[in-house]
Amino acid sequence: MADDYFDLSNRHEIYLGRTATHLANEYPFKSLTESYKAARAVLIESGDITSITKLNKITAKIAAELNSGMLLMWPKLTVELEELAANEAAFSAKTIGELNDVTLTVPADTAIVGAVNKTLMTLTSGQNVNSGVWAEYTKANTSSVIKAYNSQIKAGYSNGETLNQITKRLRTVTNGMLKNNAEALVRTGVSHYAVNGRESMAAANQEVITGRYYNATFDNRTTLTCRGNADNPKNPWALDDKSAPAIPAHWNCRSNWLFMVNNQQHPFGTKAAVGGQKGEAAKERYEKRENALDKRRANENITGNTSSKVKYRGRKDSDTFDAGQVKGSLTSDSWLRQQPRWLIESALGKERAKMFIDGKVNITKFTDMTGRPLTLKQLKESGI
Repeated sequence: MADDYFDLSNRHEIYLGRTATHLANEYPFKSLTESYKAARAVLIESGDITSITKLNKITAKIAAELNSGMLLMWPKLTVELEELAANEAAFSAKTIGELNDVTLTVPADTAIVGAVNKTLMTLTSGQNVNSGVWAEYTKANTSSVIKAYNSQIKAGYSNGETLNQITKRLRTVTNGMLKNNAEALVRTGVSHYAVNGRESMAAANQEVITGRYYNATFDNRTTLTCRGNADNPKNPWALDDKSAPAIPAHWNCRSNWLFMVNNQQHPFGTKAAVGGQKGEAAKERYEKRENALDKRRANENITGNTSSKVKYRGRKDSDTFDAGQVKGSLTSDSWLRQQPRWLIESALGKERAKMFIDGKVNITKFTDMTGRPLTLKQLKESGI
């Protein structure tokens, strides 16, 4: 296989990320803006909430408004994702075919879409695991928006707040939590449809494609689940191995499958990685940004999306982060051990980082057999 598979995949994932941003702006963000306007209109029309009976009538009317709007929005977005799945199957077949001088079959669009819509999306979040088809996730999102609005209105009524104060509550939760949740769902949905579109193509070409390589991102934001999956001794998994982990593995998952031919064990060439610069100056710059993020998260007046971790922003961060290429055969464990302590702590958390640096555990030991991260209590109980 040519040595540019990693690079082609990386550039394509950037494109998919931009696609997800466009879809989030075009569909759920617009729908949430309209939902807020509709709820505000109902509140203004109804006037002061003077009793529980009136409160219940208002929340029921708002729920009906939100339900009708969002139930139309998600199917429109799904059509876009179905087209993306079919395009991904064709793109993957073309890429692998050109790199290996082989001809691959692309299933019919209807077969691809039918398979993806029936495929479970199983997402790990800490100790919690959610599983369902895409339609169930979008239905749950609509329900969560209605529940959030009703909770804010009831809380405002309970506190004796004015209509202006209650509408401010709705605006805050819309621009904060609800938009964040919607964006996470869209990004995860893009990954789900893209990955499973490619899987449909691979399944139709098992005489050529012999395995699939779990390709996890190398930086400080990669989850324990994806690090563990990438370093699993079975990687690359045989194409028909039912024990292979599902992608996406969690909300906002950035991992993907690279398909192997001729029993290869990993793609040839190098892959992108964003490590940390060594030295106290880089550590201090990182800690300054981390403190700024902590203050932003603690500020109740900031309703927009806030990163969970300090992340690489391009060349302007070259004095803090070390962006470059590493061998495609390098494991996540080996790569992380080459990094400065501050980046390891950013990636794993301070207590896990100490276990890791002290040599008590490798990356795969931070998760159980299903890929679920083990708590610190579970790790200590295991004797680590």
